[in-house]
Amino acid sequence: MKYSITFFISLFGFLFCNAQDGTPDATFGNQGSVEINLTEFQDVAYQVKSNTNGRILVVGNPGNETGDVLFALHEDGSYDTSFGVSGILPFEYNSQPESVLKLLLFEDDSFLVFFRSAGLKFAKFLPDGGIDTSFGDQGYVSISSSIDFVRSLFEVEDTWLLAGYSYINGKMHIQLSRFLANGSLDATYANGGSVNYSIEQSGVGSLVFNVDQQHRITGMGLFRAAGYEQVFLVRFLENGGIVTAFGDGEISIQPYQPMDNALDIHMCFVSLPAGDYMMTLSEINPDELQSHFYFIKFDSFGNRILDFGNDGKKYGGPYSVSKLVLQPNGRLFVFGNHYQYEGSTFSLGRYFPEGNKDNSFTLQFNAFDQLGTDFILQPDGKGLILSYAVVMDPNSGFRLDRFHNNPLALPDTTFESWVLYPNPSKGQVYLKNSSGNMFPVDYSLYDVSGKLLKKSVFTEATPMLDMKELASGMYLLAVGDARFRLLKN
Repeated sequence: MKYSITFFISLFGFLFCNAQDGTPDATFGNQGSVEINLTEFQDVAYQVKSNTNGRILVVGNPGNETGDVLFALHEDGSYDTSFGVSGILPFEYNSQPESVLKLLLFEDDSFLVFFRSAGLKFAKFLPDGGIDTSFGDQGYVSISSSIDFVRSLFEVEDTWLLAGYSYINGKMHIQLSRFLANGSLDATYANGGSVNYSIEQSGVGSLVFNVDQQHRITGMGLFRAAGYEQVFLVRFLENGGIVTAFGDGEISIQPYQPMDNALDIHMCFVSLPAGDYMMTLSEINPDELQSHFYFIKFDSFGNRILDFGNDGKKYGGPYSVSKLVLQPNGRLFVFGNHYQYEGSTFSLGRYFPEGNKDNSFTLQFNAFDQLGTDFILQPDGKGLILSYAVVMDPNSGFRLDRFHNNPLALPDTTFESWVLYPNPSKGQVYLKNSSGNMFPVDYSLYDVSGKLLKKSVFTEATPMLDMKELASGMYLLAVGDARFRLLKN
């Protein structure tokens, strides 16, 4: 099979040469965009990963072939010829093409593929695409799990957390498993490494997962009862135990009434730094090809916040959401597609924590007839969009667009009455509140890439942050719902 790679100039990319958020990153590909044609047939791609070394891995499917391929790019968008064959690695098991379910990319440029072939399996690869024979049985580990529908694979410190569900005797069972770096189950997690939790409600048809900063995993789903939709939330501790003080016992059930006679509903959610949940529900009417999404907010106990928006709901935009990405400064990227007759257009908006659109961000790429399949923020904060052409052209491929984005950008305003001093600092920063004692208060410290460096609690007795061991540079400190830029000299 012969593969070819070409660079694609964004239609609007050449018009913008500054570094405003949303403008194309001219250092990537050709004016911010790279188009990849693998075959003479229509190619698709649906996963993208990146790490602090600048490596980019893409999972795609070439034309009318069986099985997926992995494609490696350098930070500037050029293909990595040291990877696989000329930058492309067909994914196979026992010499048979296979599909990639989930992908993890590590900081040393090695990567993990999760796939299904006569059962669930992990495969570990070296940076050049060769199999890592030191992992498991010559690079492969078979997983003893009955998960039928795999939804998420999270890297949590030195472990991998697999989340999904199965239907057993007509009921949905949430299934979680935690694995060590050698691919074996972590026996310290839950019951011998796994969780099997039954959702007693019938008619559950959707389930998504999120891991918060405390490594607690929350499942959120939809089911229909009494003629209308209902949302349920259930949270698990870091050790796999169920959080019993959540909702009405172990599970929170909240009503939801669709707005526009929706025939299909998609959901996404993230855990906010203060412990609340922000959820998007996308209502789709396939007959009329109309889609809209709404924000809904829940508190840390899973209860719907009814004074949020209009009766607990706030209109977001005219597209269907497929992914939410939260920045350290609290702003939220909402990524999805606007479906049209004979095509679609991807959409990306940036929103404040209360669901109001951030009009300082405007994505400046041509998204017409491009189906968006994945979106990530790279470690430096820049955004990377993966999409493929949906025009009736068999010789079309998929595209990567990268845009400028500052993950620490904040308005120059005073947050409540918190004061941080000194700033800049040589290592010790103190916190006080002029309106009275508001301690204790949670805080999180991030670097410029958005990586969490420290998380703890300020108390009245210890309102000091020690940054002596950190390198000089810019950092972001989240104190409750407030955000501050910190400069370490």
